[in-house]
Amino acid sequence: MSTESHWKEMANSVLAIFSNKGTISMDELDYLMSIALKDNLVDEKEKKVLKGVFAQVTKETVEPEVWNKIEAIKSEYEID
Repeated sequence: MSTESHWKEMANSVLAIFSNKGTISMDELDYLMSIALKDNLVDEKEKKVLKGVFAQVTKETVEPEVWNKIEAIKSEYEID
């Protein structure tokens, strides 16, 4: 099992996600998490990418279930 960080792949995906509509859907969030968890852990660089994503959205700009999942991810992976 590889423990290589996938933060670059995540960062490239974030650019595509936000370039077309400025928000994130559940499918897009799930996709980012699937990249981060390829090695079954979220490293510090991946957390930084996720933190950047979360900073670009608010409770009002995403669907309620997306916001709930963001809050759960932040809690589970200790992303402030």
